[in-house]
Amino acid sequence: MVSRAETRSEECALLADAVGTERDRLREVGDELDRIIDWLSEADETPLLQLGFEELRERHDRLADFRETCDRLARQRQATIRGTRRDGLTGIRERELLDHLYADFEDDHPMLADVARVADLLDDSQRAVRRHLCARV
Repeated sequence: MVSRAETRSEECALLADAVGTERDRLREVGDELDRIIDWLSEADETPLLQLGFEELRERHDRLADFRETCDRLARQRQATIRGTRRDGLTGIRERELLDHLYADFEDDHPMLADVARVADLLDDSQRAVRRHLCARV
């Protein structure tokens, strides 16, 4: 009886560690997305018509860098979701843990959904900058 209780206690500790790891991942991605949104908000205060060609080109390049960041974050998250890491003691796969954690959320994969929304914003912004660049050539 005691050994089963100890095993269960170890399983609970491992599960708590897995949830903590997910929390840390969410914070890291959230911090990166916050930096991008903050930059977009600040940049949005200056109308594109007030920017010169070089400033537009720099903004376009910065938006491209941010899009690459979103692509990297999405690839990393997808790798985590597809991961087959299985905890031998609890028998929980990464995917099962994530499915359980986000079962009540509107999006099955809220982190990927947030990254996709930010990537769409960046794409729209970059397209607007590109239109201004082309009009000035």
